[in-house]
Amino acid sequence: MPKLTLLPTTALLVLTLFFNVSAPLQAAAAPSDAYGVGFGAEELEPQTPRALELASQAHIDWVRLGLYWQDVEPSPGQFDFQADDAVIASTRANHLNVLAILAYSTPWNTSAPADPPDNLTHYPPRDYGEWANYVAAVVTRYKADVHYWEVWNEPDLAEFWNGTPAQYAALLAITFSTIKQIDPTATVVLGGQAFVNMPGHMASDFLTHILGDADHPAGANFDIAAFHFYLRPDQAPQDFEEFKAVLTQFGIDNRPIWITEAGLPSWAIVANGNPDSGFAAQAQWLDQTLPSLVNLGASRVFWFQLDENPDAPSGFGLLGPDLNPRPAYEALQSLVSTSQQRA
Repeated sequence: MPKLTLLPTTALLVLTLFFNVSAPLQAAAAPSDAYGVGFGAEELEPQTPRALELASQAHIDWVRLGLYWQDVEPSPGQFDFQADDAVIASTRANHLNVLAILAYSTPWNTSAPADPPDNLTHYPPRDYGEWANYVAAVVTRYKADVHYWEVWNEPDLAEFWNGTPAQYAALLAITFSTIKQIDPTATVVLGGQAFVNMPGHMASDFLTHILGDADHPAGANFDIAAFHFYLRPDQAPQDFEEFKAVLTQFGIDNRPIWITEAGLPSWAIVANGNPDSGFAAQAQWLDQTLPSLVNLGASRVFWFQLDENPDAPSGFGLLGPDLNPRPAYEALQSLVSTSQQRA
């Protein structure tokens, strides 16, 4: 079952807004390690080692990947790290820094109702103590290689967190405490917010609720704030202003901000069915948007996604299902190279 995917709502926004890529914003020089890439739940596919090699060859320094609970503990107390060990070994061999996602629930520990209409692993865990055991096992095993941990993915959307803000605030608190007890030097990243307006609530509502939670105020339980960006480049200033305004409201506007997903599917802006124009527009969006996000204040931006899943292509991949680089891969390689030359 998919663990990270572009939401139908977000996809609709992309299709609506990107038949014309907007003019670039003025961008300052980015730090040499400002850019990373992420996976779309295909981390354990056979092509991953080669995909990571290609990321390294583009001089990309960061990769975002999931160390998912249902993969490492398929049944209670029975841990299987073999597949994830291989992935982490590949990141180490390619000198890549890792942002690891801790998520989701498991079929054996979920608060989902019987016969849920949605992915049962996207409900809060039934037993938070079992969740803490998973976090402890993963952090203990990989703390030599992984120093940055993101807690869930897009918890402000029911498609990924079919629970309340208060339940997420509690999960964040127990995760932060568990990680810091095992590795006090580790950095905890807030689960990247989709941060989009939806029927019935504004983009900032979830963040406001968790930061203002009476029992587990989230500001005490993360080191880096994070949200996602899939819209027009000229909409980024408004998103940043709204996001920072909430942080300021709760006195934590000094926290670094990472964009842990940013991307445009090549098929979203294909003109008259011409795939080449779609790939070119995707590369143009990357070249315009990623430096602009850094200029607005993002310390790090991760492109979603590194490679296409051969069984479920999304259009976001820098690499095709055959791992052939697309124009967006070359655009990111050029961005990284330019940043490193200026460093």
